[in-house]
Amino acid sequence: MMNQVGRSFVPTLLLVQRGQVVEFRNSDAELHNVRLVDVGTGTTLLDVNMPMEVVHPYTFERPGIYAVYCDLHPGMDADIVAVSTPHSTIADSEGNFLLRDVAAGAYTLTVRYGGKQIEREVEIDAQRTELIVEQAP
Repeated sequence: MMNQVGRSFVPTLLLVQRGQVVEFRNSDAELHNVRLVDVGTGTTLLDVNMPMEVVHPYTFERPGIYAVYCDLHPGMDADIVAVSTPHSTIADSEGNFLLRDVAAGAYTLTVRYGGKQIEREVEIDAQRTELIVEQAP
């Protein structure tokens, strides 16, 4: 769920699985709207008015990064990342993250931050694997 509360989207970053339905809600006592844009193509996928207590479901059919805006209130925005893998998470404020139940094997680790992306080939062993991913200069 992504809610509109206090002229903010909550949460400001939402991670969803491809095929998952997200409910957009308005819990404010004023009119908002939801405009959903596919960042990769610039295509507007959803543009609906959201009076108080309205719920609007949307299914994310494709993996990608999506920007969410309220056109009525500048600066009111959020991001949604739709993924096709069950192995995904959002890092904490220190940049740390934990993925559980990842089978041993070779993977491509993708880290997105601040509009940038890092990809690394990683090998996960049968025990705990700790990775340090540093930003390239």
